[in-house]
Amino acid sequence: MSFDPGERASFTQDLQWLVLVAATYYLGAELAFAIGTLSDRIFAPFWPPNIVLMCALIIVPYRRWWLYILAVLPPHVAAELGVGMGWWQLLVAFATNCMFAVLSALGLRYLLAGRPWLGSFNNAVAYVLIAAVASPAVSALGGAFVRVAGGGDLANYWLYWQQWYIANALASLTLGAAFLSWIDAQGDWAEFSSRSRQGEALLLLAGLALACVVAFKADTWTPRNFLPALLYLP
Repeated sequence: MSFDPGERASFTQDLQWLVLVAATYYLGAELAFAIGTLSDRIFAPFWPPNIVLMCALIIVPYRRWWLYILAVLPPHVAAELGVGMGWWQLLVAFATNCMFAVLSALGLRYLLAGRPWLGSFNNAVAYVLIAAVASPAVSALGGAFVRVAGGGDLANYWLYWQQWYIANALASLTLGAAFLSWIDAQGDWAEFSSRSRQGEALLLLAGLALACVVAFKADTWTPRNFLPALLYLP
């Protein structure tokens, strides 16, 4: 049996993307845990891994979604076990993470109908309503049970729901919007050829960095305090 060279190249490219998504998912989880948690070691207030999976599902064909969901399972298990999460909590967290990514990707692909994803005001509003309001709100209904499964009081369910919702909504409004904007750019940096554009970009970058430092009170300049500013910089 012989393999078509085109199929072999496609498989290699898919494998590279799967590895990249899995590695980025794990890195996002480790960064979230390094920044800190709300009330224990396993409940991060900012959760980039879901944005990684969401963006992957937005781009790849529907028939390959299962591959990317399966690819992020090992890094999810590794990251959660590393902070002491139990298996029941781990599986509930993974299911709700996938729920958020799938709901967001389905809604965005249906309503925005392709690139440019954030190319208009209407698209931007639709993105906020889907990825920062509806999807995290629905997935948080299950995500709140992660804390309950870990021994949290069921009477605090809506507090846990709120924390889970904020973690996903915050990531959608920051990293999600940035990633989709970069995807739309498709590597076209011609507009930065002039010195005025370069200067404007540097000033914007410096101002944003300063705002992040102030917002996260990284005045001590220790690695732990400054990490949130670096994570939000994109």
